[in-house]
Amino acid sequence: MNGTNITRCNASTKPSANGVATVTAFTFDWTGMTDADIRAMAQSGLVIKLQSQFRRDAKKNGATIPATLNVKVTDHKPGTRAVKVERPLIERINELSPDERAALLAQLTAA
Repeated sequence: MNGTNITRCNASTKPSANGVATVTAFTFDWTGMTDADIRAMAQSGLVIKLQSQFRRDAKKNGATIPATLNVKVTDHKPGTRAVKVERPLIERINELSPDERAALLAQLTAA
């Protein structure tokens, strides 16, 4: 934090998908925050970000929401795109048609 407990950023927010964005200039005063406080805040933000991704994947691709997930926090640094959570292999195999399964089995046994 460059020797200060103050950080600043700007964020654009639309009131709706087609609305006009308003830019808000945020000033954050981190005085009194412990490392544990900051981790708890970051964890809460990551949970919300990942839940949103789960919902999008379920809506677009019919993906299921994972029962467990190990999160590498560095994959979610500010400015990076969310890492796509892969669906379990057995789940993807179960969605194959009988012909697709037969072709997959043939490939696996040929290797």
